[in-house]
Amino acid sequence: MTVITKHYKIRDRNTGLYSKGGFPPSWSKTGKTWTNMSGLMNHLGQLRKKNNQTFRMGPNVLEEFVVPESWELVEIEVRVDESALQTVADFLQARKPQARIFKK
Repeated sequence: MTVITKHYKIRDRNTGLYSKGGFPPSWSKTGKTWTNMSGLMNHLGQLRKKNNQTFRMGPNVLEEFVVPESWELVEIEVRVDESALQTVADFLQARKPQARIFKK
């Protein structure tokens, strides 16, 4: 049986890096993967609430945040195929470390 799900990432077209989430988001080569739309929507809602806001500490402007046009949503299709099932015992046995002979 094949199950297809969708996962999501946010990529900056200018840098090719992926959002790691949070606010303001940090970026990396792999970033964060949201495994469902509700988690992604929560993050986007956080960004939307902060869009066009100015953050201040006393008289100093810390940050002005606007969601850049270069950010894009990447949809990843994940296929899970359950045709190759095995017992956990068989799986562990196949990966059991083999004795090694060391010469002095």
